[in-house]
Amino acid sequence: MPQLGEAAALSRLHQAGLTDAEVDQIRAEVSPLTVPYNTFHGDWCHLGLADLLAAVTATWLPEDWRSETGEVTSFYTWAMRLANSTGP
Repeated sequence: MPQLGEAAALSRLHQAGLTDAEVDQIRAEVSPLTVPYNTFHGDWCHLGLADLLAAVTATWLPEDWRSETGEVTSFYTWAMRLANSTGP
């Protein structure tokens, strides 16, 4: 999959039914996980749902970036609900 520019990515998110406010909220939620995860792996082109869920439980992340077990379950439920509700 080719890397998307910001405008193209926002367009795809809007087509999936997300508003700018929802996109901002999602980014705020996942950024504390994705930034260190991507830094560790050096992959800035794509981060999929499986990577996001792996980042939630990564033991090498600093303590303040890791979720407790209950938070992991809540985060997983939130992420899966979002993935299932936004279409292709």
